[in-house]
Amino acid sequence: MPQVLAVYNWPPETERYRRVARFVDYLFKRFDQFKQPPFHPKWNEINLGSSLPGWTRFRAAEELVAASHSPDADNVKQQFDTWVKNSGHQFSDQESRNLLEQFRSWMKQGKSPGDR
Repeated sequence: MPQVLAVYNWPPETERYRRVARFVDYLFKRFDQFKQPPFHPKWNEINLGSSLPGWTRFRAAEELVAASHSPDADNVKQQFDTWVKNSGHQFSDQESRNLLEQFRSWMKQGKSPGDR
């Protein structure tokens, strides 16, 4: 049975909007953790990028979905995966997520992790 998590569309300049946006950011950035044990396998069936006809996605969530599906995001992830593979190191999921965020920052500056 399909389900949806709905929130009130607060005006962006309000504290309530900021709280919901903070929750959305927290959920999206840590969503992969829900797909791992000990969480229920049903979490693997959730697609944060899916849409519901006639509904508008919360703006903060829409921005995160758009950023994660941009061609640049896929390219950066591919480059990151190549860098990790070539590094010869084993990283935990959390370390990998942290490094990916750092890698994205370096890429935005036109650098790579080896640059200082």
